[in-house]
Amino acid sequence: MTQKLVSIITPCFNCSQLIRTTYESIKAQTYKNWEWVVVDDCSHDNSQDALKFLAQEDSRIRIILLAQNSGAAVARNTAIINSKGEYLAFLDSDDLWKPNKLSVFMQIMEEKKIEFACGSYAKISRDDQIQPNPFLPPQNVGYADLLKTCSIGTSTVVVKREAVGELRMDPSLRRGQDYLFWLSILRKGIRAHMIGEEALTLYRVGNKHSLSANKIKKALGQWKIYRSYLKLNLVESVYYFAHYSFHGFVKNWLF
Repeated sequence: MTQKLVSIITPCFNCSQLIRTTYESIKAQTYKNWEWVVVDDCSHDNSQDALKFLAQEDSRIRIILLAQNSGAAVARNTAIINSKGEYLAFLDSDDLWKPNKLSVFMQIMEEKKIEFACGSYAKISRDDQIQPNPFLPPQNVGYADLLKTCSIGTSTVVVKREAVGELRMDPSLRRGQDYLFWLSILRKGIRAHMIGEEALTLYRVGNKHSLSANKIKKALGQWKIYRSYLKLNLVESVYYFAHYSFHGFVKNWLF
């Protein structure tokens, strides 16, 4: 069977210390028909030099340099626009895939005609220690389900370009733009399917500064998404925000 081209979408900002490790996880994929579209968002470390060096090693790497720092949404949108694959896979610059990630996803998506797939992921520390108890999303997620809690890990997602269409991430939203993007896709009636129970993605976590403040900002951002971006009424917003708060509490305790 001919392998469909998969475009791997990666925004990069000051990622020089980890970008080679991320690339090595892509290079190790048993699924070989991919292109890696990396958009550097005006890094001021050695990221651009590191990427250019990798591109000399592998012709499947495509580097785009933004003229000004614009955020992850613009970087991902730029990568999507300049990509060629029938499928789009998302991988952040410090996350990793296990070698069979794309093979497993592509085989099942092609066989079952799945447009949007996500999967389980495990957390990995800056010193490469994999934490136990990987996060396992629901088997099947629709628009209303995702309004209650974001159960989709960005670096696990593979989606058909046709499902994305002309949709793009909102650059005015610096926090949660990927979540709003998934909602926009599922709002069309598409459902996200969880593929397998093995954590094929490793999500990098670092030292978080002012964790409580981050949680407050995230909660305020969630409310803003409900009210300002999705235009939900007050009753709907309170209903979904209550679910979001509950699921967030459970997730923080169990994962």
